[in-house]
Amino acid sequence: MKGKKGTYIYCLINNEIKISFGNIGIKDKEVYTIPFKDICAVVHRCEHPYPHESEDREDMVELVTSHQHIIDMATEKFGTVIPFNLNRIIEGKEEEVVEWLKKGYTKIKNTLKEVKDKAEFEIQIFIDRDVLINRIKEGSEEFKRLKELKMGPGKTYVLGQRILREELEKKVDSFCKSFYAQISKCVDKLQIKKTEWTLMEEKQRIMNLSCLIKNDKVDELKAVLKKIDDLEGFHVCLSGPWQPYNFISYSTLTLSY
Repeated sequence: MKGKKGTYIYCLINNEIKISFGNIGIKDKEVYTIPFKDICAVVHRCEHPYPHESEDREDMVELVTSHQHIIDMATEKFGTVIPFNLNRIIEGKEEEVVEWLKKGYTKIKNTLKEVKDKAEFEIQIFIDRDVLINRIKEGSEEFKRLKELKMGPGKTYVLGQRILREELEKKVDSFCKSFYAQISKCVDKLQIKKTEWTLMEEKQRIMNLSCLIKNDKVDELKAVLKKIDDLEGFHVCLSGPWQPYNFISYSTLTLSY
């Protein structure tokens, strides 16, 4: 690999413009576009086709921040882009990038079309554990029957915990299905992320979602989330807009290092 150079890919844009943005990239590299037909790769040239790495945490934070800054800039100028994570590099000269764009043109165009005028948001929904437990104890027929049984405190506690866990799972499942149905009406795509339920945390996260949503639907989503947040014992966190990393099939856009 001695003597080889490479091209560092930040993102792909739906525009044929050929332009230099100046020395604003990682390590003050010149960032510019390489066009093919009506799409472009936003790039910088590498002296070697090796990843940018560092064992120093502050250096890595700076690398990631610099990388994301270029993607944010491209999004602001050209609309939704296909973003790449840190260290996506094509070996060789610019011709290799053009060839890659040529081979993947149809898939790239389809992907850009899918994410046009859309953004990714993260949604987390929490519930106050004590509020939920009190609701269950007040309304559960199982708990009412448990109080009528004449058992020792140890057996009563163990049985009560089992009933509580079963009732909690039912309640949480019911809430999640309802919230999912409400949110899904506002968004184009919705992904459920792993969430673990415990009896220990005061504020328990019951839903962790990523959604792809049209820009003109964001206010509608916020209104739905506000209604959920206004329910007693519930709290909603919304973050974004982000580039749609979780909704792009990168396996069809593979790059070589």
